[in-house]
Amino acid sequence: MERWGFIPDEVLPNLKNIVINKQFTYTVDGRLTADDIYYRGGGTDNDYWKTILVFGLKDGGDSFYALDTTDITTAQPSVLWKFKDAEYSGKSWSKPNIGKIRYSDGTTTIDRWVVIVAGGMAFNNEYNGDNKGKAVFVIDASSGELIWMIGYNASGEAENAATTQIDTLLDSGYTGSGVRYLTAKAEFNYPIPSAITTVDRDSDGYLDTLYFGNVAGHLFKTDIKSSAPSNWKTYQLFKTDIAATVHSTVDNVAGTVIRVASATGFALHKNVFGRTSKAMAILDAVNNRDLTIEYRPTSGGPTFQLNEQIEVPGCDPIFLSPAIAFDPCYNLWVAFGTGDRLRSRTNPTSGKFAAIRDGSTLVSGSQVQKTDILLSDLVTLTWTGNVINPTNIKVANKWGWQFTFPDSANFEKLFDPEALILPDSNLVPHVYFNTYQPPLASSSEDCNAPKEGMMKFYDLTLNYCGTGMASAMRESGRIAGGGMFQGSDFILYEGTGNVASIPPLQEIKPIKLLYTGGLLFWKEKKR
Repeated sequence: MERWGFIPDEVLPNLKNIVINKQFTYTVDGRLTADDIYYRGGGTDNDYWKTILVFGLKDGGDSFYALDTTDITTAQPSVLWKFKDAEYSGKSWSKPNIGKIRYSDGTTTIDRWVVIVAGGMAFNNEYNGDNKGKAVFVIDASSGELIWMIGYNASGEAENAATTQIDTLLDSGYTGSGVRYLTAKAEFNYPIPSAITTVDRDSDGYLDTLYFGNVAGHLFKTDIKSSAPSNWKTYQLFKTDIAATVHSTVDNVAGTVIRVASATGFALHKNVFGRTSKAMAILDAVNNRDLTIEYRPTSGGPTFQLNEQIEVPGCDPIFLSPAIAFDPCYNLWVAFGTGDRLRSRTNPTSGKFAAIRDGSTLVSGSQVQKTDILLSDLVTLTWTGNVINPTNIKVANKWGWQFTFPDSANFEKLFDPEALILPDSNLVPHVYFNTYQPPLASSSEDCNAPKEGMMKFYDLTLNYCGTGMASAMRESGRIAGGGMFQGSDFILYEGTGNVASIPPLQEIKPIKLLYTGGLLFWKEKKR
């Protein structure tokens, strides 16, 4: 029985399309987070504990909402706040994360509960005329006011090769709550749709580090340990190569039909990009030299220009948040994967998975944060069937390892849920994740793809104190989603990898959760 419902004001205009016009329209499509916070309502008489529910709209809109769900048995939830930045909020894809930080207003240091979200999804890669999605927000969980933001702006602070952190400039023209810091770093000029991974590295109860990636495949880290947001620093941990895989020259533009000098390498469902205009589109048809495209965005964005280079971008986008764990020797590992989440059938190039060490390196006699790790800084692994090579990785002077998904030629990509790290009985962390391979048959109907195709699940260890990676498993099947961790075991399932498989999957591995914390999208074992 339904107890209550909530329709955000932002999606109300869309209901007519659904009910009257019978047109599919996204509404509340984002992921939700519920947690307890110490609510600060102004004055000690208004400060008390509350349970809040925070969510975005994903493709339904640009805002995040927080509801007070402290007591839903005798009262309806109430709206605490709505957050949207006019310049930097894209489609609110990011799953919110709630936590506690130390915060100083210059005279007093308090515990402050915050909501941390990414700027969201937009179609404006490298385009200086639109900054939507190219930001990370730290928001007050009680009021919805901005505390701190880092975002891209062509007029922001230029990159300084002498510093390890990303150089930023305080946005002096901003008159709202909190502070906004702007960077002109080229690698930050891309939307950030994924959730932000929040970490309490020293287990003192306060968030101190954020990890996130963007659609270009770059990975970043922000140190928020200081009680003064002005001292927070952001670093680029991993830098990907985004060279084009296919390119040609635009000979003619006629609406949504682009004639190119040569259509070799361009194919149905591929993403295309204008090197000069920064126009983005998806190929709906290829007929000799004519490319029929669907612009992203469909209106208001840049369009392709005569004589510019049009290309299939060669980046590996990060759409799911990284997973973090210490190995038994207290090396901190950041594990992440790539794959195109916009259209199920495609990857711009090939899906990858990597694990890198977040650590320091010696520069001019001093230990500084290691930044700009490249693929060449990682050990390359390969798969023969379901067996990884080499079986024992010697990282040595490398900064981690990476591999291309074995079926990447058929668009194998990282898929829900986010990679999850759990330790075994020897406290060796294991990385678990799903991949998805769309059906091989070519079709212009992308919506059918998630109902079909094949899935795999992976289990890789992060242990570099002894022999290296002790085990790596890849099997047909999938991790069963649904449910929230309630203090029991978690289980993996295997079976045919066919998405519509019958009979159902079989349980293969119960896992005791030794780390604390609520973890979403893992099947809980029934007692």
